[in-house]
Amino acid sequence: MDHLMKSTRLDGDATTPEAATISFTSRLMTLTNWGRVIAVVAAIQFVVFGTQNLGTDYFAFLLVVAGLLCLSVNEWAIRMQQRLLLPHLVELLGLTYQQRATPFMKALPRRLLPWFARRRAMHEITGRIGGNEVSFAEIRIRTWGKRSKVLFNGLVLKFQNTVPMPAFFFASDRLTEDHLSSRVKLDVRNLVRVDSANRWTGEGYGVWMSNEGARDIHPALRPVIEALVEPEQAIGSDAQIFSATSNGEVMHIAITYPRKLFRIGGLIATNARIMAGVQRANEDLRIPFLLVEKLLKAEARVLEDYAE
Repeated sequence: MDHLMKSTRLDGDATTPEAATISFTSRLMTLTNWGRVIAVVAAIQFVVFGTQNLGTDYFAFLLVVAGLLCLSVNEWAIRMQQRLLLPHLVELLGLTYQQRATPFMKALPRRLLPWFARRRAMHEITGRIGGNEVSFAEIRIRTWGKRSKVLFNGLVLKFQNTVPMPAFFFASDRLTEDHLSSRVKLDVRNLVRVDSANRWTGEGYGVWMSNEGARDIHPALRPVIEALVEPEQAIGSDAQIFSATSNGEVMHIAITYPRKLFRIGGLIATNARIMAGVQRANEDLRIPFLLVEKLLKAEARVLEDYAE
């Protein structure tokens, strides 16, 4: 897994079978994309010439429909290219991949994410750091209705704690208190707030435990909370910790992003653009492991303190 911790540059040089497959598939998709573009342009021209005598209102309506069709085809092209290339990229990095992640999502702790909403899980990926298995999946959660709003968009991680610790729940104050600006309310009923922490931005976080667990706060918890509050070195500045929880043995962490992940290609995508998307996906894949590595190091410091 050491090669994952370093930034890997992916280009046209095919040094492994997986890299060769990515390079070949990228070039093939470029030709396919231009074929789609020609087909879409031909369809629009056919509509334009066929509706010139039907009035400006009807003509404008058809142009809007054509525009929406282009957007739909573009999203479809991205999903197809993602489906073709992402498994090879994951294999190149020594990881395992499953396109469906519904079982992973259904097994998540209930407090971790908004529950009564539309959920979609995809791209379950598994790897190892040392002897510790790490798995994660991309999850999107939206409200119901025609004007649905995004409640969560990001990754959820799962890994084993190396140091026994009490069960806890960690989340931003925005998500656990009644804030008018927040559409999300995470459930902290039957929990006791035992600690608080603040990011350099001023955002506050709470640490919650059951009544029984709150009586004995393990010293391993503080380094872990500090790593969760200031995670920028691991996850970058455009991502944020949404929530985290541990049952004392297994930890789950939800990371939210302002963008969709693993986006590769599009309707009008050159080989260079597709490979740039592959490189971004490569960086996205490294983030969960960098964060877990940081947390495991925090737990290791506790073991060193006990040894002394």
